Amino acid sequence: TATEYTTAPLEYSAINSGDLVLVNSQYEYKFPASDIKLADIYSNRNDCYSVSDMTVSLDVNVIAKINAMMTDYYTNVQNNYLRIIGGHRTKEEQNDKYQNGVSNILGGYSDYHTGRSFKLGIFPKGESSNIYKPEGQYAWIDQNCANYGFVVRYPAGKESVTGDDSSTAIFRYVGVPHSVYMNENNLCLEEYIQAIKSYHHTNTLKVMVGTEQYEAYYVAANVNNVTEVPVPSNKTYTVSGNNVDGFIVTVSPK
Repeated sequence: TATEYTTAPLEYSAINSGDLVLVNSQYEYKFPASDIKLADIYSNRNDCYSVSDMTVSLDVNVIAKINAMMTDYYTNVQNNYLRIIGGHRTKEEQNDKYQNGVSNILGGYSDYHTGRSFKLGIFPKGESSNIYKPEGQYAWIDQNCANYGFVVRYPAGKESVTGDDSSTAIFRYVGVPHSVYMNENNLCLEEYIQAIKSYHHTNTLKVMVGTEQYEAYYVAANVNNVTEVPVPSNKTYTVSGNNVDGFIVTVSPK
């Protein structure tokens, strides 16, 4: 079905909210009040994985996606040894880590602030624990996470782009179809935020997820005024700011 468009007015500040916000040493997270709904993972997880303590939190939507992924992981691998060992951080918590030499990232510039990034560990019964690596049966997560909207936040070989050390254990929720496209094209989040700028509502990025086609495109934000963002009038869509200079519209198949 052809996509028909209308427009939606968005304030410039809306670029700081959404699943595709980019946070790194260049782009500070603004902590918009309505961006995320935090919940502790312990109270909301299923039995297919564990969490390091009762206070580690993430956005509720992200927890739901993790639960779906971990359920399928358990079905395929038959162990519940994966543990989330890091999640959302406040600006104050990040500054404490910086001042104590635990992190080289100042408060405000950590992707953990978004409530969409988490760190995985492996805690097998009766064996030594370690941070997550995509080896053996645990490779299932790395190979399938994109289907649930997750990407490796700091891939190897992208250090000069992300500005941080590579890590196999830190995952970021960006949502489908963006995760699928990033995975297929070996893009980190920084690269994808730049690449999507080539696509507009008259020339959308088309991504196949299974048998369904999604569309995505970029709209530059008007710095001094409301931006009239072209959005579908006959399909379901979401809009995310990129925390840089504009909006990314995601169009669902129906």
